[in-house]
Amino acid sequence: MDWIKRIWKHLGKTLSLTSKTSFVLFYSYETITLKLYLDIVNGMEEVTKLVVTGRVSIDDCAKQWDAIIQKNYEINGGYEYMNYVDLMKEYGYLMYEYNFVKCCLLKLITLNQEVGIVFMPGEENFVQDEEIIAELLDHGYKINTTGANAFCQSINSALIRVDGLANRMKLKAAEISEMMYGSEKEPASFDSIMAFLSSQFPHVPEDITLSRYNEIIKVLKKKNKPQVQPVDND
Repeated sequence: MDWIKRIWKHLGKTLSLTSKTSFVLFYSYETITLKLYLDIVNGMEEVTKLVVTGRVSIDDCAKQWDAIIQKNYEINGGYEYMNYVDLMKEYGYLMYEYNFVKCCLLKLITLNQEVGIVFMPGEENFVQDEEIIAELLDHGYKINTTGANAFCQSINSALIRVDGLANRMKLKAAEISEMMYGSEKEPASFDSIMAFLSSQFPHVPEDITLSRYNEIIKVLKKKNKPQVQPVDND
């Protein structure tokens, strides 16, 4: 689950959880509240909120969240879980690739700026970092070191190319949003869902669980399903 870990790191989540305790209790599909589930889906809370007791790594939290998502899809009769996983992996890869390559390129520029070298036409001197250049080549970005001008042009070309990854990330994020929320432009809020449930059933608790919510939705769908009229054999 390294791709999930990278996503949360690049989103600026500061995590210091470790896996040193012998007892850990997570919220599960059966126990997580609808509000917490929606807050994590909508990015308002971190997956670390799934920990009830104990201290664990971000990988463990991500695995537990993955299990809840999978169970939710299964309960709702959907077969899109693997598509969801594939989309998240692709998004995680794009985010990692974008951040890694962009950082490497900016590092090369900074190395030159620190010694007073500004890439201008006719500039003959430049500073190169063989390790960074080798890393970029491994990722498909070749930096030309035959001269200062070629060095500068290849970095600029790489910056333009890596910015294309940002556009691909936006498209992938839109696909994930479509899968999570359907055709709705905005994800349903907890308050709007509670208002709907309260209009259908009296005394819906604020701490309703995700599993209980799904059962209520099943009842409503069955209740509102058109009744099939028996065929008249006469």
